[in-house]
Amino acid sequence: MNGIALYEYFLQVIVITFAIGLVLLIGFNAFVSKWFGVERKNIFSFNYVTDRHKKIDRVIRGITLISLLVGYTINVNTGTWYWFLQPWFILLFLIFPSFIVTIVMERKYASNPNAYKVTLSEMGFVIVLMLSLYLTYVWVIA
Repeated sequence: MNGIALYEYFLQVIVITFAIGLVLLIGFNAFVSKWFGVERKNIFSFNYVTDRHKKIDRVIRGITLISLLVGYTINVNTGTWYWFLQPWFILLFLIFPSFIVTIVMERKYASNPNAYKVTLSEMGFVIVLMLSLYLTYVWVIA
């Protein structure tokens, strides 16, 4: 297999894996929302409960962006690829505080008392999905 074919194969695996994960996440969201009797949230929108929630989430996103830029700069300039500065690790490490803040804010301030249960279930599903992808070595193709 030459380099171009290997690249195309790797790209196809990434796209297919992403598409399957997205379909599973949307389906799980629809099922859990219906089960708990909560209005479905749009997957790609920001659903802030309060202004405080919005500010905290923006701080977490800012820290994530800065961490990605600093991690990339350190990895490129030193020539050594540290595992804790890899984009996948930074995103995994900082996506869960965002989930936790949303769960806490929904528990305290949401009009529907079951809204936090949907977010908690989604977080658990995302953890299972990411662990299954990591443990099956879906990202290691060669």
